[in-house]
Amino acid sequence: GGQPEADPNADAIRLALAAGAEVFPAPDGVWMLRPVPDVTDDNVVESYGPGQAHLLGVSKEWSRENMYNAVIVTGNRADVTPLRSRVVDDDPGSPTYYGGRIKKAWFETSELVTSSTQCDAMATGLLRQKTGVAETVEWDTIVNPAYETGDVVQITRAASKIDARYLIDQLTIPLGPDQPMRARARLRPPRRSRPAGPPSRP
Repeated sequence: GGQPEADPNADAIRLALAAGAEVFPAPDGVWMLRPVPDVTDDNVVESYGPGQAHLLGVSKEWSRENMYNAVIVTGNRADVTPLRSRVVDDDPGSPTYYGGRIKKAWFETSELVTSSTQCDAMATGLLRQKTGVAETVEWDTIVNPAYETGDVVQITRAASKIDARYLIDQLTIPLGPDQPMRARARLRPPRRSRPAGPPSRP
């Protein structure tokens, strides 16, 4: 039998991840490359406060199933000295603080990592993706075609006990002009994430 065909989209995602970045299709179909978003670095594109009419409804749910607060990346390329980077959520004010009751690490091995700097970047990018998925929110709002996945929004809703920044993961644009747009986002609490000690070489 022949070799399976390569998936260029999957290859692009793997290459971006190895650089601590992400790649995704924009609404116009053009593929975009950018650093993994983080609320400590990115501007809030929208603030939903009390009494604002364009926030039509919001709900919140919690799950620890896919939540990680530490990432360990190992480079296993044959022609490069083995590399290892460990990055944790080290902010005591974060709900996913690694020094608290929950310690859950995501392990990643990559043959694309060729330097300590790249290993740290990949681990930091993965931590930004893996923390914050414990809390997700969904809300309906007036259609705004300028929104993109990866945008950061501030939502304040006392009745739902919501007052935080969230990173948009999914947008559903309705077919009809009289229907609301639905967004889904995950909590991205402000935190400091840095390599937990220098990368080690086993």
